[in-house]
Amino acid sequence: MIQKYIWFSLRHFRIFTGSLLFSFILISGIQAQDLNNITKQKPFTISGNLAANGLFYGVSGIEARSKPLSYLFSGNATIGFYGVQIPLSFVFSEQERNFRQPFNQFGLSPKWKWITLHIGYRSLNYSSFTLSGHNMLGLGVDLNPGNFRFSFMFGRFQRAVSGSSSGTANSTPAYKRRGFATKIGYGTNKRFFDLIFLRVSDDSTSLSKDTASLRKDKSLTNLTPAANMVIGYNTHIEIIPKLIFESEAAFSVYTNDRTVKDTSDLNDGLLKACGKLSQVNSSSRKNTAIRASLMYKEKFYSIMLQYKRISPNYQSMGAYYMSNDMQQISIEPSVLLLKNKLNIRASAGLQNDNLNKAKNATTYRLATALNISYNPFQFFGIDASYSNYFTSQKAGSQALLDSTKYYQVNENILVSPRFIVVNSKATHIISLIYNFMRLNDMNTYTENISDYYTHNVSGNYILTLLQYNASVAVGINYTTMKMSTFTNNLIGGSIGLSKTFLKNKLSVNVPLSLQRNTFNSAAGWIMNAGSTISYRPFKRHSFNFNFNYIGNLTATPVSPVFHEIKGVVGYVFTF
Repeated sequence: MIQKYIWFSLRHFRIFTGSLLFSFILISGIQAQDLNNITKQKPFTISGNLAANGLFYGVSGIEARSKPLSYLFSGNATIGFYGVQIPLSFVFSEQERNFRQPFNQFGLSPKWKWITLHIGYRSLNYSSFTLSGHNMLGLGVDLNPGNFRFSFMFGRFQRAVSGSSSGTANSTPAYKRRGFATKIGYGTNKRFFDLIFLRVSDDSTSLSKDTASLRKDKSLTNLTPAANMVIGYNTHIEIIPKLIFESEAAFSVYTNDRTVKDTSDLNDGLLKACGKLSQVNSSSRKNTAIRASLMYKEKFYSIMLQYKRISPNYQSMGAYYMSNDMQQISIEPSVLLLKNKLNIRASAGLQNDNLNKAKNATTYRLATALNISYNPFQFFGIDASYSNYFTSQKAGSQALLDSTKYYQVNENILVSPRFIVVNSKATHIISLIYNFMRLNDMNTYTENISDYYTHNVSGNYILTLLQYNASVAVGINYTTMKMSTFTNNLIGGSIGLSKTFLKNKLSVNVPLSLQRNTFNSAAGWIMNAGSTISYRPFKRHSFNFNFNYIGNLTATPVSPVFHEIKGVVGYVFTF
């Protein structure tokens, strides 16, 4: 009876918001509106821009990828009503003519003292394993009088999508999904404990076509109305000012097909007990997820120990996606030395899957990383990092063949020094980057097709002449990648000039780059050039011109000689 009343209220709420709230423009606030300060807000504001663009395109040597001439008109506006922001936008072009506005998905969260309401489309977060940022249409409330913490929401988690039994539809069929979640707890931001309950189910009558005809399509054999119940907790405890414990866990009962009446195979006592709170049958399964961490933090160093375990097939209808069938333990120390000039952070973690021993193999991953940032002087600093991911497999439900066994190491090294010199006349910035990546396959059967390494070296110099409002940027780069079947080298350089004129009303930027790409014995040149000009004669008016040229100057086995230009001429009015 309560659930039917909730759906009845939600249906009338949508009609109400579609007329009354639209009329008063009390919708689409992205942030919670604090009613205590509403008198300090401006009653009405509007801002945005209107843009008109003409596009031109030309090409030779390859098939055209766009029309020679086209146009695009667009606009964006934000209307404010006592601090509530309502964004509007439109696009008009040869390819697209539409008007987009937030009333298709509107919502606001007004706040008064310790009460916050959530109305319309909202994205709420109770914990990672229960309600975690899922967008819903409905109503919600947060009550936080003192240390008491209470939240409740109900609404539509997913709209019905009819799709097509022929499989030619652009969208996958889906049932309407509705449910509610509640959270009750006690504490402050430093110490709290919350209990969470979520219950969501699909409406088996919500599709326009009957389920039997949709299931005839082999790609839609899993299209069944499902149900889900999740019970969890979330806690944060500052044991002492420097020792922090965090944990969250959840128990999920997921029923794949709620229309199944057979419960003869339901031998699990815990699942049977859950039947009092959610619909369970022979298609139901139970799973758990837990995460816990303990961090000790001093002024100049910290260390955190973390454990995570998510059962295979763990799901929550309150979360869009989460990795499952994984267990991980990790440690993350960090330290500040030399008067905060040296920052060292490290991590090491061990992860494995196949928690229920049902897979043919168990995969183990040992991940280590080290990050160092050293800034001894204002004009010089250097960042360096190293990571190593070791992956191996052991036999699970079946013996492993040596030819398919996964056994490899991924390494990554990055070093980036930088120099910055600033004076009253000019700014000099020099940056260098060296990056090395390697995949070392230690399986002798597959190493010839998997092993590779790559080196990348790049350098950039930017000179800014303050008194002339001009800058010059010069860059060079070299990349080589080698596998058993090919070697690919890329070497090149770039230069960019920019300057402003007429008291910064006119700005000009001209970039140019030239690259030589060698693939085994085949080599070719690629040029990229362009210009960007912006002129703002008045505060609200600006004119823009963008031009880009790309040319493949040498024919290769994979690419012919071609020349391609693109350009945009535009005007923007800002209000």
